[in-house]
Parts: sequence; structure tokens; C-alpha cells
Amino acid sequence: MVNGMKKNKLIIAVDFDNTICDSKFPVIFGIKKGAKRFVRKLKDDGHELILWTCRCNGTLKSAIEWLNQNDLDVFDAYNENTESWKKIFPDLADDDVGPKIYADVYIDDKNIGTKNISWKKIYKQIKKKSKMENCYGNK
Repeated sequence: MVNGMKKNKLIIAVDFDNTICDSKFPVIFGIKKGAKRFVRKLKDDGHELILWTCRCNGTLKSAIEWLNQNDLDVFDAYNENTESWKKIFPDLADDDVGPKIYADVYIDDKNIGTKNISWKKIYKQIKKKSKMENCYGNK
């Protein structure tokens, strides 16, 4: 274990709208091709997953309900750092940490070069990265 996480396991932040699902905020149309399979594979591989979205309050609740209904209740945190990260930095008060969550990888349709998200390609890239690094970027 390194920093409380198993070797080769990452914290992965995943956006919701137009990354996991097709949507026109706040309306959710359906799941993105490959999202369910590969998000579940990332969890099965032992990675920690954070749902990282602009949704909050009622729209976040709707997203979580949609994930649960679509057999994607695999997230360790929603718009906040994971418990394992908090255990590593227990002396940091909430007001000492900015609103950006920590992750080794961020998956978002707004990233440069990801207009048409391919979950298969994303999974392969993460698998390669996890062989090179431990959680928190330790090599």
C-alpha cells in the first residue's frame, strides 16, 4: 500500500453530462456507448471513482438516482474527495482545501481532444497509466 491506496490503483474523477450519459442539462437522454461497461471495469479493477459534475442539489440527486437505476452505483464520492484521500490529509480542514477535488485522472467531455468520448480508449489509457503510477502520482 502507498498512501493508503493499493499499488496501481488510481482515483478517477468522471464527469456526468455528455460523458457518462447523453444529455441536454438538466434532461438525461440515455447512456453513452461503452460507459456502463468501462466505468464498471474501472471499479472492478479497484480504482476509486468520483462523480465530478457541475450538478448539485436536486440535479445531482437526479444524476445519482439515474446512475443507480442504470446499475452504475459504483462511485466512492460525489463532487468531493474520497475518504482515502481525506484519511491521508486528516489535518486539513474543509476551508483549507479548494473546491477542486483530487484525482489521478479526470474524464470529461470538455477535455481537449475528447469531443467524441471512446470509453474503450479511455479504459486502455487508464490501464496503462495505472501500471506506471500509484495513487497520488507516486511512481
